[in-house]
Amino acid sequence: MNQLPELTVPVDLPPDHTNPLRYTMVYRVLSPTDQVYALELKSRATLDRATQVAQQRMLNQYVNRAYEDERKRISQDLHDSIAQGVYSAIMGVRRLKSEQLDEPERQQVSTMIETQLDDTLREVKEMALDIRPSVLDSFGLVAAIRALAKRLTENSGVIIDVIGKADTSGLTTDVQSVLYRITQEAINNALKHANPTEITVMLVAHAHYISLEVIDNGCGFDFQAHRGFNGHSLGLMNMSERVKALNGSFMIDSAPGQGTTVTVKFPVIEINHQVNGES
Repeated sequence: MNQLPELTVPVDLPPDHTNPLRYTMVYRVLSPTDQVYALELKSRATLDRATQVAQQRMLNQYVNRAYEDERKRISQDLHDSIAQGVYSAIMGVRRLKSEQLDEPERQQVSTMIETQLDDTLREVKEMALDIRPSVLDSFGLVAAIRALAKRLTENSGVIIDVIGKADTSGLTTDVQSVLYRITQEAINNALKHANPTEITVMLVAHAHYISLEVIDNGCGFDFQAHRGFNGHSLGLMNMSERVKALNGSFMIDSAPGQGTTVTVKFPVIEINHQVNGES
């Protein structure tokens, strides 16, 4: 069945009043053959609220899907890597128990088991760092970001500098966690998609807010083309929603061939800080 045409027109009543009532006039063709039409006035504020609710519901669905995808990734890593490593070590122990091995063979199997357990332990530690770095709780946000930059520099070979020294003690635990996650995701996005040679992280405390900038000199991208609801923008939307949920601001500045800058700002009531330009 074909949908009958509908026309929506904004209307202010009365138009010459300083505070007119704002409506939307909806015109529908109910029956073209009988020439039956409908004209309806709807409060524009009500329609705007309904539109905002629908957009927020859609955004929540995409963000929840991103969280679910992250949980699936962790589950898959546990099954495919950690569980398989432990199972391999168990098989080695069973071989030691069940087979008659001479001393060189026993030494070889023991070495294999030890190597497998060392590899599995390293993978567990790396997963723990990705999920929640202990240095964030023990030494604070700046130390955690420096440790993250050092680890990713060693893994990727890309120079990652951390500039600025800010007292983050005035930030809540949630804000510190989000700033760390934004840094982690922005750097990983740059390494994965932008092919940069250098990434700079700037964390600066101002009088009434703290700012984080992650700047890369990679290939950049057309940000406007990735602002809608699509698979490529889920990570960006996820970062933005995390920040906005804590009353922060989130901005991306990027263009093809010009690199990318991710900027986050959080208001802080009082910060005692010293800002240094050291890396």
